[in-house]
Amino acid sequence: MMENIEGIVKESPFFLRDYHSHTPHQLIYAIDDVVTVECLGKCFLAPKNRAIWIPSGCQHKTYSTSQTSFRSLFINAEPSLHPDLHRTPKSILISDILKSLILKICEGNFATKEHIHHSELLLLDEITYSEISSIALLIPPDPKLSSLCQYILENHNQRINVLQASKSVHMGRSSFLRYFKKKAGITFGQWCQQARIVQSMSMLSNGMSIQEVAYSCGYQSASSFCVMFKRIQGCTPSEYLHNQNNA
Repeated sequence: MMENIEGIVKESPFFLRDYHSHTPHQLIYAIDDVVTVECLGKCFLAPKNRAIWIPSGCQHKTYSTSQTSFRSLFINAEPSLHPDLHRTPKSILISDILKSLILKICEGNFATKEHIHHSELLLLDEITYSEISSIALLIPPDPKLSSLCQYILENHNQRINVLQASKSVHMGRSSFLRYFKKKAGITFGQWCQQARIVQSMSMLSNGMSIQEVAYSCGYQSASSFCVMFKRIQGCTPSEYLHNQNNA
């Protein structure tokens, strides 16, 4: 049994755990499909080559939209943690070493206490120095805007225009656009683009074709979707899938 880390194996179809918190820090890693975590005003996605770090005490909601296999680590290792890990949730890229450690800890197959101790220290080092992923979407803290953004995320195939959005929060068009940018740090149009791209990753990981994903996310063509995907994520959908399959 690990000294400071508990590993959990989860196989679940369409699961939802509403907002909650826990004393240990948590690392969530999806084996298949995508796990989504909402925490501190951001929406984080964890496809199979990424994991999500959730600091102790952070209120968060966790869910998936299809059959998902994932591993969760609960970590009580305060003296060994880098200070940044106490404060900030983040999506990180999973190295081969970190992946192996997560799986082994969940299996719990260690020969000696020394093996356990060194594995824990190595895991914490890997988490601390992992590259941060860009798969995070800001959810504005304002209650009205937050509800609007949640609606958009839950109805990704609907293209909600500025007039519809402003009416839904009982504001004029110009006032809404100024207010949204002030609270979100980006324009409403930019947020919607990012939201569609973030959600498209889950669809791609679920086996949908690029063309199917493009139309499901409201794009008029696969080419326009690919251009926006590369602009936001730095790679094409095909490159993203290649990286996923070789993770």
